[in-house]
Amino acid sequence: MLRKRKKKSLNAPTRLVAWALALVVAIVSCYFPHKPLGLFLELLAAAIFAFGTVWPYLFRHMMKIRPLRRLAKRASY
Repeated sequence: MLRKRKKKSLNAPTRLVAWALALVVAIVSCYFPHKPLGLFLELLAAAIFAFGTVWPYLFRHMMKIRPLRRLAKRASY
């Protein structure tokens, strides 16, 4: 009997980046307790986590910054 291997998701690294970014934003929000900025950062962390987990392809597409990519291409020549 042949065993089928589970395919690796191409979106796993993107999900990891979203989780790490959400964790960093959540930790930064701890430095602003009982302030509107702290609440905003907590909500932002939740949104990053949810969006990056559910739609990793769109999250990766949104994280691409075109001007920086152009500068990197110019620097490599």
